[in-house]
Amino acid sequence: MGEIINILVSLGVDQTVFIQMGVFLLAFTFLKYFIFGPYLAAYIERRKRTVGHADVAKELKAEIDALEAQYSTEAKSQNEKIKELFAEKRSLGAKEAAKIVEAGHANAQKTLAEGKKSIDTAFGQAREEMKTFVPSIGDAMVERLIR
Repeated sequence: MGEIINILVSLGVDQTVFIQMGVFLLAFTFLKYFIFGPYLAAYIERRKRTVGHADVAKELKAEIDALEAQYSTEAKSQNEKIKELFAEKRSLGAKEAAKIVEAGHANAQKTLAEGKKSIDTAFGQAREEMKTFVPSIGDAMVERLIR
């Protein structure tokens, strides 16, 4: 140990080194606990919150993408169901329209047949009636010609 002291004295180290070392340790301790410690704690807390929010944002983005894909699939499914239902109802409407047109056509044919029958009956009656007038008309024509 004596040799170490001799080396330090030959280098010009004296008691001021120990005072400087004490001041340094005192300043370091003060700065560590009152400046760097709170700053480092605040930095770590801010980092945790920032990283946590970034992770939450990523999770929410992934959830939004999944919900968007689910909505798109459901919308396509509902659109297909609506198209099928519309086609079915259109076909039922076309069938009903065809039935109505057919019923109207049959009713028109029936009315036409009844009209023809009524006309034929009236024509027959008029013919029969004319037969009774023919001799008297013929006599009237002859009488006029003779005069």
